[in-house]
Amino acid sequence: MPRATMIVGPALNDDSFRPNLTDVLEVLKAARGTSEADENKPQEPLEQPWVLDDVAKKLYGVDGFPLFSVDNTSLLKKTLSRELFLRLKPLRTSSGFTLHDVIKSGLENQDSKMGVYAGDKETYAVFKEFFDPLIESYQGAFSPFDNHISDYDSRKLHCNMDPQGKYILSVRARVARNISGYAFSTLINRQDRLSVERVITKALEKMNLQGHYWGLPDMTPEERNRLIDNHLLFNGVDRFQKSAGILRDWPEARGMYYNVDETLLVWVNEQDHMRIISMEPGSDMIAVFGRLVEGISMIGTALESEGYTYQYDDHYGYMSSEPSQLGTGLRCSVLIRLPLLNAHPKFRQICQDLGLGIRGTNGEHTPIVDGIVDISNKQRLGRTEVELVQLVIDGTNKLIEWEQRLERGESI
Repeated sequence: MPRATMIVGPALNDDSFRPNLTDVLEVLKAARGTSEADENKPQEPLEQPWVLDDVAKKLYGVDGFPLFSVDNTSLLKKTLSRELFLRLKPLRTSSGFTLHDVIKSGLENQDSKMGVYAGDKETYAVFKEFFDPLIESYQGAFSPFDNHISDYDSRKLHCNMDPQGKYILSVRARVARNISGYAFSTLINRQDRLSVERVITKALEKMNLQGHYWGLPDMTPEERNRLIDNHLLFNGVDRFQKSAGILRDWPEARGMYYNVDETLLVWVNEQDHMRIISMEPGSDMIAVFGRLVEGISMIGTALESEGYTYQYDDHYGYMSSEPSQLGTGLRCSVLIRLPLLNAHPKFRQICQDLGLGIRGTNGEHTPIVDGIVDISNKQRLGRTEVELVQLVIDGTNKLIEWEQRLERGESI
């Protein structure tokens, strides 16, 4: 597998909206009727009352503030004060996305970890006062004045995970990407979603990788279940995504691309326009990351030939509907068998201290079976791609070391 070279994140090519602190403050002033903007420049009506149906109204108390359960621990609940809610409630983006749209999934699913979604990149600017502290709480020390930096140079990686192949079942690396000129999956309309599928499949055809695109409507239930069971395909039953509007018109315009070896995949119109995925059995994370970088570069070049780019912002990095995916958009994961450590009361705290997130055997919101866990980097923003991959490699080695201690009857 050829080594990847450094790729610096592109400048924002879609100039329809380039948020910065000054612009956002001006928008907020305009919403409060105190703007000194040029009178000749047309202003969007940013202050409009919400129109909620009877179901949505039940998500709010008699005082109009969102209802949160006592055991709700979401970042939404921690970030949204009454004062901030009242200040941002009248605002909406030029496409009509409101604060209610941002927080709806978190209110309907009180067990959400974050609970918020954006409709397009403008959402992050209009509701910046809410998003920035939430993003900093999740991503770590990343201030509103920091800029994202990308580094894909796999020559900087050092990987020696599980050389005997006793613990690690497979490794995977994927990125979330959205195409310039289109709203995110939370807001996109049916015709634009179909257009996104056409743009992506045309770009994939140009890569000449002897791959195949398979639309979900063309799959039999048996074929779809096989791909889901083999961790190759998304399932479309995520209640958090449903509440956010991501599953509208399902399964139209959704599908997956895969190469002959099923080691490079592209999910189309799931949570983002694209999830580009590299995976293989075993523990060779450097090869997996190198293949991912090649895929990102080839697809990006093919998109540019058609006049499109990946949505990118100097501050937030690669854009996504979910704040947890901003920045690199990279999730580097290891499916690993740790039966003793998984049963240890300190396991989750250990992973948290290592900067790792934990998912079930079959992915997010699934149980852990036979001690097989999916571990990955929690942070996406504030570190480069190479730094995050190395974090997962180092963390995995540490987890294996502690599993071996428990096997010997030692304490950790």
